[in-house]
Amino acid sequence: MRTAAFLLVLLVGGLPPCVGTLTGQDTAISDSIYSVAVYDPSRDPVADLQLTIERAEAEGKRILLEIGGTWCIDCRLLDLFIEGNAAVAQTLQENFVVLKVNVNPENENEAFLSEYPEIEWYPHIFVLESDGSFLHSQDTRELQDNRIFRGTPFLQFLDDWTPGEGG
Repeated sequence: MRTAAFLLVLLVGGLPPCVGTLTGQDTAISDSIYSVAVYDPSRDPVADLQLTIERAEAEGKRILLEIGGTWCIDCRLLDLFIEGNAAVAQTLQENFVVLKVNVNPENENEAFLSEYPEIEWYPHIFVLESDGSFLHSQDTRELQDNRIFRGTPFLQFLDDWTPGEGG
């Protein structure tokens, strides 16, 4: 399934150069939201998660594992959505630490992802407690309308999983 999705994206082509240029850009908001802000096949998600757990516990936040890759159009659209939606960015900044985990033909991170439910669509979000324990699997298509991320469903998802309030 994953390999087929990668090949489809490669066949269809990527995004225009202007789309997704903010992905991984070092900004104050990106630094405060993300423990790892880019999809990088050379990263070790086990080590990254351990550092993210330490940060989340120290800050009293939950963890969002954002699974995807630079090949993923919707992943880039999610980045643009977060960068462009102040309410979503603020909610993330106040309540979550986001860790991006790469999947691509070069490195599907199968061993790491085998600890979580199966993924059917990218990007995919796993909600973890600050100690790293699994809470929820979120298909991001449910947060979109015609492949466009929408503020209301996304904020409802975040509110549902805000520490002390959701899950």
